[in-house]
Amino acid sequence: MLYLSNLHDVTVYSYSTRTLLQKLRGFYLAAGECVDKARNVRIGDFGHARLVEYAHGVSSPQRIIKGVGALGCAIDPSTGP
Repeated sequence: MLYLSNLHDVTVYSYSTRTLLQKLRGFYLAAGECVDKARNVRIGDFGHARLVEYAHGVSSPQRIIKGVGALGCAIDPSTGP
């Protein structure tokens, strides 16, 4: 899957076919995505000062970390998030 952020949503595409699968909504200045070993996707939501985590392929957040004005994110492969 390919996640592309823009101001107010994140579009999710099939990587192999390049077809739109879904849109993740409710962001304000979504910027930057990263993926951990478990394939969870984290998306920085700068305007709402939060980091939103989704399980791979799921459209509802599994965790929201508030108070983080993230413009991007990174995962350390040796220690995790």
